[in-house]
Amino acid sequence: MHPTLKVASLAAAMVLGAFPSYAQGIDLGMKFGAGTVLNTADEQHSRATIGFALTSDFKLGESKAITLEARYRTIRADFYEATKLSTTIVPSSSVDMRRNRVESIGLALGYRAGITQDLFWQAGASLDHSSAAQEVLGQITLLPAPGGTAKVEGLNTTPGKTGVMPGAYAGLHFKANKSFFVESNVVYYAFKQAEYTPASYTADYKAKVDSKNVSKVILEFNAGFRF
Repeated sequence: MHPTLKVASLAAAMVLGAFPSYAQGIDLGMKFGAGTVLNTADEQHSRATIGFALTSDFKLGESKAITLEARYRTIRADFYEATKLSTTIVPSSSVDMRRNRVESIGLALGYRAGITQDLFWQAGASLDHSSAAQEVLGQITLLPAPGGTAKVEGLNTTPGKTGVMPGAYAGLHFKANKSFFVESNVVYYAFKQAEYTPASYTADYKAKVDSKNVSKVILEFNAGFRF
């Protein structure tokens, strides 16, 4: 486990350990969900998300609970063309195709309280360890110098970036019966994205990999059950 997630796990355990005299039972469960990105979809060229989580509800009476989740999430990614044409590039024989994959595991600590007997509001914060990879395929053909031959740069690489980023969520939780529930959350989700620059795009003909922080706002729907 990533060191930061170990610290988060310990912190969560300490917080939950402060409630032994108040907790009136623990409900364990699992949930599966899908969602859509509400803000920009530029990096993945897709808005679809999927995920699942193991859940622990530390009940503080009939209508309140401290919640702890260990979860996995990924955003679906599609290939897109990222060719940057210039006066030195042959457009008819140059193509730069990319796909930005991202997935993460994380811990989320939250609070839930009743609105009615079966409907609850909930909110919390998370730490997510993300792994993002940029698949790059294709080739770039440069115009030849006078009397020379064209230079071709093959593109077949998958640079990646990892990092731990904070997140947050808020939403509604509906208890269908003792065992099953559904919920909807608005999620703030952040990660580090790799960005590859081929040598043909640079003045000194040296390829490089940069990273940028990306944030998504996701509308997420989950269905789950308690053991």
